[in-house]
Amino acid sequence: MDHYWINWVEPERSMLVGWHQDDTHPEFGEVHLQVNDGDTTVEHSAAEFIDSHPMDVLSQRLRQLPDVVTAVQWREGQPTGFNF
Repeated sequence: MDHYWINWVEPERSMLVGWHQDDTHPEFGEVHLQVNDGDTTVEHSAAEFIDSHPMDVLSQRLRQLPDVVTAVQWREGQPTGFNF
């Protein structure tokens, strides 16, 4: 199995959003999306598995990134999950 992590990090807001293709959360399938508040994961979500060349995967994820970042929910200045 191939592995990758594609993360967007905003240190000033203590937020990380990322797609992870690894074996850490098999209940979400081959790829999951997560949002973190600092070092704490606040939500995992199943994500589409893209079966193509790694550069194509990166290109597709970068196109999706604005919508994913916009979907992050906030409460009292802290990321709390996704609103899809």
